[in-house]
Amino acid sequence: MILNEWLVKKTINVDSVKSAISLADKYEVDLKTANRSTVGQNSKQWNFTQYNILSNFIVKELMSEEYQEHFNIKDYKQGSAWMVEGGEGSYHRLHRHIPPENELTRTRPHNKNLACVIYTDVPPMPCGEFYFLLKKEDDIVINVMEDLKPGDMMVMPCTVYHGVYPQGPGKRTTVNIDFYYAGKD
Repeated sequence: MILNEWLVKKTINVDSVKSAISLADKYEVDLKTANRSTVGQNSKQWNFTQYNILSNFIVKELMSEEYQEHFNIKDYKQGSAWMVEGGEGSYHRLHRHIPPENELTRTRPHNKNLACVIYTDVPPMPCGEFYFLLKKEDDIVINVMEDLKPGDMMVMPCTVYHGVYPQGPGKRTTVNIDFYYAGKD
């Protein structure tokens, strides 16, 4: 059973995120052969292989008060991390951050997996609005976030389905990082 879901949006220091990205090791993903939610001829994706500085910066942000009602990040493990760059016509298919083949998702409750999406570059409207679906009681609520800006960070359980509408001209860059945590007692 999936519990009621949530999403918290907060603006963080985008220069600190970009600095941490520049220190991380990453490699480009071949989107023609990889099955990713990233779509569009003007899309690129990089997977991070070494990103402790980025992870530590995000964890420090996650310890702030606005998240405490949802989870306790003090006991956590890094999950995966990647960066996506989109250009005109790029978008993300509806997806969530729980790959079905992941052994961890078979042995760990879904509500103890956390997804973070951080915007570092945002084009003018239409910027590829962020949409998401939340389970609330016996219903599914559809939401759209417009007017995104660099530094906007969305934090949600990995069970939350989300995506990005096709964007207009300009560059959209997001950093995505998942964590596995002890959960809210």
